[in-house]
This record gives sequence, structure tokens and C-alpha cells, in this order.
Amino acid sequence: MSGKNIAIGVVVALAAAGAAYGAGRLQGNAKVEDAERRAAAASSASANAVTNANVFVDIERGKVARLEARRRLHLAIVALDEKNFGIAQDHLGAARSQLAGAKGADSELQKLGSELEAFKIPTADDVTEPRKKILEWCKRLDALMPPG
Repeated sequence: MSGKNIAIGVVVALAAAGAAYGAGRLQGNAKVEDAERRAAAASSASANAVTNANVFVDIERGKVARLEARRRLHLAIVALDEKNFGIAQDHLGAARSQLAGAKGADSELQKLGSELEAFKIPTADDVTEPRKKILEWCKRLDALMPPG
């Protein structure tokens, strides 16, 4: 074997090794880019899922606040029947606070909250009129919260 043939063999071997290295590098980069693309898509999907979950939680908290307001109106009627005027007024105030804190409250709920805030239970033996008024608010709130 001559020196020329050895040199050609070395050059060919180096060229083959370089080509193999370059091909491996390209494949590796393609896989890394693909993995980064999938990670970015998963991250975006995860962020969307979190946003959707937060929206759902806000909606459910609003429902819970309206249900708690409705419960407080009922407790106000019970307290009124027992002639516990201060406790009944406290329940009305708590119901108003629940309605004010409910996210997504529409104008009708805000109007109901304003009426609750303005209403003062008179201390009298006859509780028919205040009871009717609170019962009317219960019915209005029930109509604003359809089942489902």
C-alpha cells in the first residue's frame, strides 16, 4: 500500500465520519425541536385548562354566594317569626353581602341587593308585612337561579 492510498483512505474515512456526525446532529436537532414544539403545545393547553378551570370556579362561587344569600333570606324569615328583629336584620345584611360578592351578578341581583340594604325591619308585634317582603325577595332570587 502506498502512502497515497492510505491518505485517500483516511480522507474517505474522515468524510464518512463527518457525514455520519452531521446526519446524527441533524436528527438530534429535529428531535429536540419536535420535543420543544410538543412541550410548548402542552404548556399552552395546560394554561388554557387552568383558565377554563378558573372561570368554572368563579361561576360556581357565584352560584354558592347566591344560594347562601337565599339561605340567609330564609333564616331572616325564621328569625322574624321568632321576633328576633336584630338577628333577622343581620341575616338580611349577610344576604346583601353575599349578593354583592357574587361574581357575574346581573342588574336584577344588584337591584335586589340594594333593596335589601335599604330595608329596615320594624320592631312590631305584627310581622306580616316584613315577612311578605322577605318572602317576595326569596321568590325573586329563586326565579333568578333556575335549577341546573
